[in-house]
Amino acid sequence: MKIKTCSTVEEIVDISAKWKNLLKQCDIDNVFALPEWHIAWWNSIGKDKSMKILILYDDFEDVFGILPLAIQRGGASELFLKILMFSGGTQSDNNDIVLRNNDAEMFTKYFIPEIEKLTKKVDVVRFDNVPEDSILNKYSNDHNFEIIKKLRFPLPYTEILNKDYQDVLMSWKSSHRGDVRRQIKRISERGDLRLNIYSDKDEIINILEEYLKTHSIQWNKKFNSLYLSLHVFYKNLVNELWGNRVVHFSCLELNNKPVSFHFGFLYNSHFYWYKPTYNLKYYNFSPGKIHIAKLFEFGCSERWGVFDFLLGDEPYKKIGPIKQNMRKQHLLKVAEYLVLLEVTGI
Repeated sequence: MKIKTCSTVEEIVDISAKWKNLLKQCDIDNVFALPEWHIAWWNSIGKDKSMKILILYDDFEDVFGILPLAIQRGGASELFLKILMFSGGTQSDNNDIVLRNNDAEMFTKYFIPEIEKLTKKVDVVRFDNVPEDSILNKYSNDHNFEIIKKLRFPLPYTEILNKDYQDVLMSWKSSHRGDVRRQIKRISERGDLRLNIYSDKDEIINILEEYLKTHSIQWNKKFNSLYLSLHVFYKNLVNELWGNRVVHFSCLELNNKPVSFHFGFLYNSHFYWYKPTYNLKYYNFSPGKIHIAKLFEFGCSERWGVFDFLLGDEPYKKIGPIKQNMRKQHLLKVAEYLVLLEVTGI
């Protein structure tokens, strides 16, 4: 067994096949763990960061484990501290080590020494969106770091395999179900309402700027360098994942003009509600609710397995009987600084 540090995108590309094979061996069905996700991120948002992806090889040169990490210099709000974080940053809703058989002995023997080397180079360790049962949580708790902040986040989801849309609809809260029907009727009085599922890669790429500008207006944020980086990141994701049609982009349109947008993923029948936004002009018509309902209807007809709302417990996600996974965030102080990191994401 030997461990190496992957430090360039070219190295990720070279081991992509072995990386994916490890995901299959570990039965990890998670779009955020794909090598294409990391390639897209490092060729955009990650460009100014230092790649520290730890790869454990077995005696046959097969990949036994992967811990995708990065080091970045924080901004002014983070006192310019050096931060050890996950590759993929806050753009990923699910971060974890990928380790064959979840082998605790191999983790202790090979990965912990490498993590401890990296912690000596940084001021703060930021482990975002880690599954509660991850071996990394035990590591964070067992080692002598000062815990600055520890948070738990829900990931609500609904299983819809072999379910009829009308049955799903009737399982929702009557108030939500009634509001969806009422708003569809109201907005339909203004013209032709339809859900457009994009099937052309170039069409998605061409509409990304409008989509992101709509997002900036909705959240009253400047269309700044962060949005420009996100534009490149999403474009990269479309290009990297298009071969398997993993990127799922849709618009709720009124008279062929977008009312609501959604950039997400469909991977192994698992749908990810990742980054929605809508035109504020239609706020009173609850376009997000309608968009979700239309996607549920489409998903039932296409036999999706799961409709995953991902991170957050926003009220609009509490539509009826849902299940939820939990993710943890650990902020660990490894240098003599008193700091509480608040990283702003989009």
